[in-house]
Amino acid sequence: SVRFLVSFLFLILLTSCAKVTQEKDSCVNKEAKENIAGQTLPVAISYTMPGSWLRTTELSEMVLEERIIDPISQAKLKVFYFEGMRNKNEANIERWTNQFQSDTRVLVSKELLQVNDLPILEFIMSGVYLDKEDPMNPNSKVILRPGSTMKAYIVETQTGTWFFKAVAPDNVMSIQESNFNSFLNSIKESY
Repeated sequence: SVRFLVSFLFLILLTSCAKVTQEKDSCVNKEAKENIAGQTLPVAISYTMPGSWLRTTELSEMVLEERIIDPISQAKLKVFYFEGMRNKNEANIERWTNQFQSDTRVLVSKELLQVNDLPILEFIMSGVYLDKEDPMNPNSKVILRPGSTMKAYIVETQTGTWFFKAVAPDNVMSIQESNFNSFLNSIKESY
């Protein structure tokens, strides 16, 4: 039947593309496989959250996952994934930088790390955090949070970009240091 023939031809095309991809990567756009530094990007990633970080159920449309890293301050790690987005790291870092009062902010780290052979951009800033009730509304009420630290990690993949971002009091970040290291070291390529 025609349906069988179309399915058979699609399977042959898919198989031949997979074989060529293994040899020459000619079925995949080379630009989509590399980050701005020319490093090969993973197809997908997986990660493991520390058991003490409690999952929340009330998520916004943009937040893929959210964990409470400290029940007293209610500080959270938020996970975002944007399909198709790549090479927007500097724009996000600029936006995050502007979430701190300019005369107090201190750049602690902005470094491209290699974790489990993955390029991961780490961004850490401290100072007075400008906490907006509604981050998307420029006229939203702002609560000043002195003594805050932001830890953020950006992982680009061939299909999109992952953002992991937490803002918490400095002492909470110090207490949670080993949990952040464990989380960061759990990020790996996945299929």
